[in-house]
Amino acid sequence: MSGVVTKQGCVWSVALTGLMSLALTGCGGESLPPTYPITAVVRMDGQPFGPCMVMLHPTAGSTGRAAVGVVSADGKVEFTSFKKGDGATAGEYKVTVRSHVSGAPPKPIPADFQSEAKTTLRITVAATGTNEAAFDLLAGKGGRAPGEVSNDAFQSPAFSAGAGSSAE
Repeated sequence: MSGVVTKQGCVWSVALTGLMSLALTGCGGESLPPTYPITAVVRMDGQPFGPCMVMLHPTAGSTGRAAVGVVSADGKVEFTSFKKGDGATAGEYKVTVRSHVSGAPPKPIPADFQSEAKTTLRITVAATGTNEAAFDLLAGKGGRAPGEVSNDAFQSPAFSAGAGSSAE
């Protein structure tokens, strides 16, 4: 009976579509929390690193929601929470870096940066000010001190050297 649309099949399709709509929007018609743009780069051994993916995992007690960042070949990250490029909700996050489904990264990503339990990378997304971060990876090492949101993340020599960042 392939290719035949039945009344029962239509009912199930409509029901499934309705359930998915409720799951995405919530039963009470709640609005989505606000998101904030993040300007970020991923570097390995000081060089732009990509393509790959960056995942933001809310830390314990954080009000943030998970977000995904697509990293281009030049290391620039575009974060998405609810719709493409919308950024992330305010909060504290652990950061992991993984391969992208559309292409392999130019070098292997050290295992510690792929594990939410082991990563040293962190970011705080603020509702005010500018959210900038540089995630520095070291090939074959556990990595540098974590990235930190800062208004001068790209200019600060201390940040570039891995100092002045917070670790958990």
